[in-house]
Amino acid sequence: MTRLRINSGLLAALATGSVLAACGSSGTTSSGTPAGGAVGLPQALSKVPMPPTSPPTQLGVTVKLPRAPSKGMTIAWAECALPSCSTFTPAFQSAAKALGWNLKIYTYKSGAPAPAIQEAVSNNVNAIVITGEPTALFKPQLAAANGKHIPVISADDITPPNPSEGLVAQFGDASMFGNEGMQLAEWTLHNSGGKAHIAYVNIPDYPILNAGYTAVKSTVAKYCPTACSVDQIALTVDQLASGKAPSTIVAYLQSHPDVNYLDFSFADLLAGVQPALKAAGFAGKVKVTGQALGNSPAVVAGLKDGSIAAWVAQPNYYQAWLQMDAAARLAVGAKLTQERSAALLPTWVVDNAGSASPLAKLGGWDGPADYQTKFKALWGVS
Repeated sequence: MTRLRINSGLLAALATGSVLAACGSSGTTSSGTPAGGAVGLPQALSKVPMPPTSPPTQLGVTVKLPRAPSKGMTIAWAECALPSCSTFTPAFQSAAKALGWNLKIYTYKSGAPAPAIQEAVSNNVNAIVITGEPTALFKPQLAAANGKHIPVISADDITPPNPSEGLVAQFGDASMFGNEGMQLAEWTLHNSGGKAHIAYVNIPDYPILNAGYTAVKSTVAKYCPTACSVDQIALTVDQLASGKAPSTIVAYLQSHPDVNYLDFSFADLLAGVQPALKAAGFAGKVKVTGQALGNSPAVVAGLKDGSIAAWVAQPNYYQAWLQMDAAARLAVGAKLTQERSAALLPTWVVDNAGSASPLAKLGGWDGPADYQTKFKALWGVS
């Protein structure tokens, strides 16, 4: 969630744009069946779609490479210092190993990626992967990379790709994060029986997270404009890093007693919040939900024991392999013809212990079934 990606590498840091539908997007069939054990929607809200509550299965890319990429290339992973960024690292490492490539990690303070990008460029790496950071934060370094024909492959940011300037891909962009917001809002409307009062816990400095907030607001306004509400609890990176987020959230709830759902824009924001809610008497009164579940054992544990009602699963591992797929295609001179469709990552709502249990080993959903084998087949490697 970096500037968020979130998962989160988000934090790593996170992306935005129009709310689209695709693999893993919500269906259009209306249903009165309650999600997560709710009592069902009133007739006036019966057209609210049911979001997906099981894992999507398709990859975002399907075109096989004309030949396997040469071995020995070096890929730079610009990794922010936030916990959610490090969740991508094992996936980048495993994808690099499958390709016979080297992965070099360049760590930086979230929001300040320029030195790491410059170091990678100076070391003449073959490609750079990064999550959650707007290119405005490393514009000179991006130009330097472009001058050396080093492609930058980004994710979890709202900046559109511009190959002429060196940003060749943007996976998990605004369309993806907006889609997560829409899915969770649909789930919440069903779960609440059309009586949802949502507080969206956010770090507004990250544009991609704002895409989720916009989607939650627009979805609720579309289907439940009078009986429901959406507001924001705006946090800063410093509040998160200093551990002040829980007290800020509790103070907000104390002054807004109508709130019955907390929607966390990414998993790192949940740290320390549940004990604070319990101590303040809000446990059981406010349902905890969220987006950008990349790899968070705490969230998965909460889904299993019922202390967390629902969370949208975002496949960080798959996303890292997708970024490496782009590097592999460029390495053999292929065009990224499916980059825009693949930018809308597959996501789904995890809302019960049965669905959460298979995620416990990794602390999240890594991606469509057998995606590593499928990528290797596309690359022509074993």
